[in-house]
Amino acid sequence: MPDQVTLTWNDDPRTTQTVQWRTDTSVKDGVVRLREAGDQEWVSMPAAMDPVEDRLLMNDRYIHHYTAVLRNLKPGTTYTYRVGSPATDRWSDTAEFTTAPAGEAPFSFLYTGDAHNSESWGALLQAAFRRHPEMAFNIIGGDVVSTGLDRAQWDQVLEYGKDIYARKPLAFCLGNHDDQDGLGVGLILSMFRFPDNGPSGVERGRIFTFAYSNAQFFVVDVGTPIEVVTPWLERELANSTATWKFFVYHFPLYNDGEYDYSSIAEQWCPLFDTYHVDL
Repeated sequence: MPDQVTLTWNDDPRTTQTVQWRTDTSVKDGVVRLREAGDQEWVSMPAAMDPVEDRLLMNDRYIHHYTAVLRNLKPGTTYTYRVGSPATDRWSDTAEFTTAPAGEAPFSFLYTGDAHNSESWGALLQAAFRRHPEMAFNIIGGDVVSTGLDRAQWDQVLEYGKDIYARKPLAFCLGNHDDQDGLGVGLILSMFRFPDNGPSGVERGRIFTFAYSNAQFFVVDVGTPIEVVTPWLERELANSTATWKFFVYHFPLYNDGEYDYSSIAEQWCPLFDTYHVDL
């Protein structure tokens, strides 16, 4: 059966929606069946399949991971969908998502940080969704898990949010635990399809920006050198026409503890002041 059904974005949230899920290796095909809420007829859209290997796991080392980018959607429209395999005729439960509005419209989103795949964070996530089902999407400020190369920990994160992430898109920046000891984030980037609009030469999904209504989000990981990020960040901020600008990064710019982030503050805070970053 398909599971870990997760909405992400790698293109315009107004007219596209990315859907991802996994199966075991016996399943060789995947599609999304989609229709506008209230319609009766399904439209099938194919998904690309990538094998994912985690050598840390003895009993579940390989999975098949599927990604479908649904295009030509209508802004501000609710769709019903399910994912699965025509060959095996096994399908997920149906769920709904709503595309971003065409123009300016009020919205809310959920931000959490340092999830560390903890049970208490999972309880917080579920409680937030029950209290605020109107939230448009979720953002996590890094350290989503404690060891980024361990797929079992990502399994926990997706289990905690399985009824939410199938309805509300997920985005996050990479923290130092996600890129544990500089060992790489290949596993993470194979599981989550984020926009490919970061600095030249940086892996897709490490750094990206997306707009929603009258807001723009700039999502940066801690593993990319500051001198690579800064020119990209200044260019994107200078070109932004958004009313609200949100910067998502794992380390705090100001900190009186044992860690010194003064070099980040020196380079980025003038940009935030110049281009009016709000949060």
